[in-house]
Amino acid sequence: MPIRAVSHVAIGVTDMDRALKFYRDALGMAVALDAAEDFPGAGDIPPAKRRGVYLRWRDGVNRFVVVGLERDE
Repeated sequence: MPIRAVSHVAIGVTDMDRALKFYRDALGMAVALDAAEDFPGAGDIPPAKRRGVYLRWRDGVNRFVVVGLERDE
C-alpha cells in the first residue's frame, strides 16, 4: 500500500519563540494550539512541564501538522 499523506511530525526545540519565527512567520503555518502541558513522571523519569505548539498548513482531513515541543528544565 503506498503512502498517501503525512499526519504529523513532532520536533523538539530548545527555544519555542525562535522556532515560531521560522514555522509561523517564515513558512506561514497557522498556530492551532499553544499550551503548557504537565507530565507526572514515572519510575526514574521525573515530572516535567513542556510547551506544546501545534501548527498546521491548512484545515481539513489531509492537513499537515507540526508539533513543536519545548521542555522546561
